[in-house]
Amino acid sequence: MDTTHYLAKLIGLMFLIIGAFIIYRKDCVNKIVDDLHEHPSMIVVTGIINLLLGLLIVLSHNVWVLGWPVIITILGYLILIKGLLRLFACEYNKELTRCLLKGHGTLIWGIITVVIGAFLTYMGFMR
Repeated sequence: MDTTHYLAKLIGLMFLIIGAFIIYRKDCVNKIVDDLHEHPSMIVVTGIINLLLGLLIVLSHNVWVLGWPVIITILGYLILIKGLLRLFACEYNKELTRCLLKGHGTLIWGIITVVIGAFLTYMGFMR
């Protein structure tokens, strides 16, 4: 199995599950995010995890083509940037997260995550 389809399956299923969790438990997600920002050590740990995942995706799948596989590469770079922001710009990351989750933001992010997850899962399993 090639890397593109494997990562599409992995990221797609992960996004589907996380997106469903965000939609189903949006109040809990908001509490988790608030609690996360009260513990700087957790910001560092999640930053390191995001950095690791982003680097793994970027190093194994740095594919810039005109087609759906570029979505995986872009997601890898976004995860990498998120990790770097958590490590080097904690306050900026905190305010950005709170801004994105205001009002119906949590629900919107959940829906976006499910849509991306469904698309990647479909493309990963349909060869």
